Amino acid sequence: MPVMKTSALSLKFLRPFVRSGGWTYKVRQGVAAGMIRKGGLGFIPKPLSPEEKFLLGLDWKGQTIYDIGGYEGVFTLFFSKSIGPAGQVFTFEPNPVNCRKIRENIQLNGLTNVRLLQMGLGASKGKSKLVFWPDEPARGTTTGDYQKSLQLQKKSDSIEIEIDSLDNQILANQLPPPDFIKIDVEAAELEVLAGMSQTLKMHRPRLFIEIHSGVNVKRLVEDLIEKGYRLLHVESKTTINPANTQNAYNGHLYCVHHKYLGHE
Repeated sequence: MPVMKTSALSLKFLRPFVRSGGWTYKVRQGVAAGMIRKGGLGFIPKPLSPEEKFLLGLDWKGQTIYDIGGYEGVFTLFFSKSIGPAGQVFTFEPNPVNCRKIRENIQLNGLTNVRLLQMGLGASKGKSKLVFWPDEPARGTTTGDYQKSLQLQKKSDSIEIEIDSLDNQILANQLPPPDFIKIDVEAAELEVLAGMSQTLKMHRPRLFIEIHSGVNVKRLVEDLIEKGYRLLHVESKTTINPANTQNAYNGHLYCVHHKYLGHE
């Protein structure tokens, strides 16, 4: 049997154990390299993704970062390490399974500049159903069409979660304004952005958005451009405008308000 095929089969059987948090190790590559992690596949050598290369090239010192959709906290670890003691990270994650892993990873690294909030973000305050795959909880969504897609592919679980807008959370908890917001919310991007309209207007944070299938990308692009943002598709290094939104249907958008262009 070819080596590549053998490795793929080995990973298939290892994945449930590793994702369950079966052991603790030092991450050897990627944005969280050098940090301690429990679970996940960060011990397997692989090249940096365009997303990781891009983020590693930015200046983070002393900044306030909002990590919306924290999953198991790999990017939370990266942000915490990169901003230093003068910065802060606020991680939002609604799935309790993922939150447990983020807490463990925060504790393992002795991080004091991270605050974890177990909740989802959206357009307004309320409750919602989160549908996710129990063996792959990164794939969890509150949007109807994406929920149906997950349920059709394989066995899924669902739980009721708390939802609030980022604007409300900042006001209610007296959170500091963000300098940078990472958004990875499995097709709920428009709702999350709608719930931070005042934050975008007043503070103009940089945005890093993972685009998922089922999102109206044209509307997302037009809304952000109307708010004064300039959009870069990270993977293709293409500037996105209303005429070429099809180029942004996969990958990540890095968004900077025009007043801060040249000062990233």
